[in-house]
Amino acid sequence: MTNLVLVSAPPHPDATLQRTAAQADEQVLRLVREERPHFEIDGSTLRAYGSYLGLELWSAENAFGSQCLMAVERSKNLFSEAGCAPPPADLFIDVSSWGDAFDGHPGEGIIRFFLRGATVDAYIYFLPGAD
Repeated sequence: MTNLVLVSAPPHPDATLQRTAAQADEQVLRLVREERPHFEIDGSTLRAYGSYLGLELWSAENAFGSQCLMAVERSKNLFSEAGCAPPPADLFIDVSSWGDAFDGHPGEGIIRFFLRGATVDAYIYFLPGAD
């Protein structure tokens, strides 16, 4: 008798963002202080990962030793989403389209961003029935 084992590969990300040399400017530092003061993010540890569909991705460490991931929407001067998790937990955030299109991509859904060391993987999930 032969046993059949099916192995499913994880989905490939829609994009992988690489860490950049960009420094946090006053807008990002202010958003960290004002919008997420309870995260106690150490501004000196902010690292940029570039932009994806109108969102800038940043990571940092907080006062509790956790990694944090933040999506900044500069045009609206806000954090679209932010989250922190202690190691070794996987760190991800979900950014909703809130009924708007994702910078040229029609339809409602979420982008799930996973922090993976020096990269951030992005996965787009559209809601059923969305264009």
